[in-house]
Amino acid sequence: MNFRLYWRPINLVLSLILLGVGLWLTATFNPRIQSEPLAILLDNQRQLVARIYPPKTGNSPYPAIVLCHGVNSSKEVMAPLAVELARNGIAAITFDFGGYGESYPLPLAAKSEEKLAVSTLNDAQAVVNFAFSHPERFDPNRVGIGGHSLGGTVAQQLAQQDTRIRQVLVISMTPETALPKKADFWFGVGAYEQLNTASEIRAALGDNPAELVVSPTADHITAPYDPFLIQSAVKWAMGSRGAGEQRSRGAGEQRSSIYPVSLSLLTPVFFILILGLLMTFAGGLACGTCLLLRLGERLRGPTYSANLTPQLRQVYRYAVSWLIALVMLLVWSMGANNLSPIRGAGNMLIFAWCLQLVSNYALRHPFQVAAVVRVALLYSCLCLGAFFLPVLICGMGEIMSHPVYLTHLPQFLLQWPLFTIYNLVQKLKLDLLPAHTLELEPSFLLVFVVWLELIWPGVTLTGLQVMFGRALGWLRRDWKLTEMGKISQKQLGLLTMLLVVLAGAIYQRITDGLLGVVATNGLMVLQMLALMVFLPIGVIVACCRSSWWRRWERWLLH
Repeated sequence: MNFRLYWRPINLVLSLILLGVGLWLTATFNPRIQSEPLAILLDNQRQLVARIYPPKTGNSPYPAIVLCHGVNSSKEVMAPLAVELARNGIAAITFDFGGYGESYPLPLAAKSEEKLAVSTLNDAQAVVNFAFSHPERFDPNRVGIGGHSLGGTVAQQLAQQDTRIRQVLVISMTPETALPKKADFWFGVGAYEQLNTASEIRAALGDNPAELVVSPTADHITAPYDPFLIQSAVKWAMGSRGAGEQRSRGAGEQRSSIYPVSLSLLTPVFFILILGLLMTFAGGLACGTCLLLRLGERLRGPTYSANLTPQLRQVYRYAVSWLIALVMLLVWSMGANNLSPIRGAGNMLIFAWCLQLVSNYALRHPFQVAAVVRVALLYSCLCLGAFFLPVLICGMGEIMSHPVYLTHLPQFLLQWPLFTIYNLVQKLKLDLLPAHTLELEPSFLLVFVVWLELIWPGVTLTGLQVMFGRALGWLRRDWKLTEMGKISQKQLGLLTMLLVVLAGAIYQRITDGLLGVVATNGLMVLQMLALMVFLPIGVIVACCRSSWWRRWERWLLH
């Protein structure tokens, strides 16, 4: 095999450029806020895993805000807001509810709406009590609470229960029927919100003197990362001093703002930071793979006999796979024994795992790598576009009321895929590393795939490619009845595959919290299923079966 047919120096040059730009963006826009891991014991068998984001400036005790995540999410979702609060002198505490993230596990039966409402409230109360129990660090007269989605409901309920709380931040959630008078309230929502729309929140607030901010570049999932909502929340938290300030405006004087801060494209610092992190990750994978391919080319030079080339190729593949596995073992050992930061070790462990998968596949199928990458990007864009369409539909009502939102549609189109990918990455990280704050614990899935790659290098991605190809072939077959009311075995296989995809999409919507929150309303569930599941899948199926899509695919494969 002539490696020069697929090895090109330009590939390494482009990879180095991608890596260099990513590193520069990450270094330039890194807020450099060091978080502190924290364990809050509830009893002998249960603990909450949290992180404290202390300010770099000012003197303690600091004002503090406890941040609660949404359904089937984790504390990492609230990290952008926590970092921005810390940059502006307000300490933030993020934590995982019981049954989610790294905190104590909950059985499935305990995750019903009624039981979850009790456990989440108790968990949030424990974190707030922790803040009040450390007056040397957190000012007891300036302790607030905030949350996204389900976390927003918990924040409001806890503010009613605990009169010590003075500030409440609520993102993408409707207000409770009665807001406590001893606390200031801020509500933030995206113009493309799927569940609790801006118009519904306005109507629910009524004459309550709370501040409402509507962002033109956010939906339900991306709201915690949205730069406009984050900057508005921080600005409000810095200006609010507790009870009395907003109530003095009187009934009917609710502050509602569409644009709370400057809407320059230069403002989304977190957007650029995430872009830099993803570019660094992708550039690192590309550079590592190119170097391993180059090394393989040099090892299989003209000095070796042609008869030995297949054996050498196989030995080299195994050597690369085992070497990366040993690096992973070393990284895990250092993190597990506190010889390196646990969070950094966890990130390096995931990177090494991805490098093992990609490099093993590249060494096994060197002539297919470029084409497979192009096609994978094509189908990734298709899936993102298909699931972005319902988001635009959900925002039509607010856009018709405020056409000025359309001027910021380009920024929304840029940041929505990036924030969606970041959200999926956080979920994948939890699947691979169930514990990565107080300790480093790999999951069974991670260990299993590593062992598969050690025994059969490249088998994971190769198997996924084969499955995807067969599924696509079934999807493109003609849908014809063999007899009246009967279908063939191949068509039955196609229907089975579609049902599996549909079940996976429904599960994804449930884990996003978009269906679980509305489960009590049957009609709304049907509407959400049609809009968020059936419509995107229909778009994907229609595109895959179209002739123009096949021409694009064939062009990218050659």
